[in-house]
Amino acid sequence: MSALVAMKEQGLTAAIGISGGPVGMLQQFVETDLFDALITHNRFTILDRSASDLFDAATARDVGITNAAPYGAGILTGDPRFAGSYGYRPITRQAAEAFEAVRLLCDEYGVPLAAAALQFSLREPRIHSTVVGVSSLPRLEAAIDDAQLVIPDDLWAAIEDVVPAGIALDA
Repeated sequence: MSALVAMKEQGLTAAIGISGGPVGMLQQFVETDLFDALITHNRFTILDRSASDLFDAATARDVGITNAAPYGAGILTGDPRFAGSYGYRPITRQAAEAFEAVRLLCDEYGVPLAAAALQFSLREPRIHSTVVGVSSLPRLEAAIDDAQLVIPDDLWAAIEDVVPAGIALDA
């Protein structure tokens, strides 16, 4: 860290960033006030809000926030290949129940699950950038369409009713 700070002080770099999975560890780093940018993944999705306090800490320090993996490692795309896992781990009963409730709401409103998952991140004011993985040009085009789809406010409210606090993967 001292070498990175020295590089910044010498003007060799404009910013120092941190990325990782465990929210508690990331929060400790952000609270050192040495970082300018933060990337987290699978910790702020339509199901998992465990990075919320971390985002508050980063925002209070004017740290740029990039939210990666808003699809929970695939399950929130609606692709059945990912049905048994969330965040690269076997899905818990609580996460599976919340997922099913959100999936049913999206179906009821005629909104693709992937669109809701992506826009959950895009609509969060603390997040400056959202990173999604795409494996093909058609998938990229679908993500662009999902980002532009108009989603009714009533759906967001209904999702908050079935997943009010989200599922915290990091206790």
